[in-house]
Amino acid sequence: MIKAIIVDDEFNAIKNLKWEIERFCGDVKVLDTFTDPVEAISAINYLKPDCVFLDIEMPEMDGFEMLNTLKYRSFDLIITSAYDNYAIKAFRQHAMDYLLKPVDSDDLIEAIDRIR
Repeated sequence: MIKAIIVDDEFNAIKNLKWEIERFCGDVKVLDTFTDPVEAISAINYLKPDCVFLDIEMPEMDGFEMLNTLKYRSFDLIITSAYDNYAIKAFRQHAMDYLLKPVDSDDLIEAIDRIR
């Protein structure tokens, strides 16, 4: 079982991604979801997920700033963004994959296959 956390400032994006995961990736358990990156930092450091789905553009703190404040970084990172211009920076942060929103189920399955 792959334990995952979703961080995105848009509730509908979280809802859609969680639905895609539950429908197409039965061995992925979403431990929690967060719209606030500060809350997500505490949860990631405490829960130590296997995978984090992370949006980049968030109002208080962007996804890259959030990554830089984490103590626990032993997870596979999947960036979820509506914009493709962060891809190079994402891979420099050791992202396993970069999924454009709305997330396509085939792309999601392929990203999870890489984690497996």
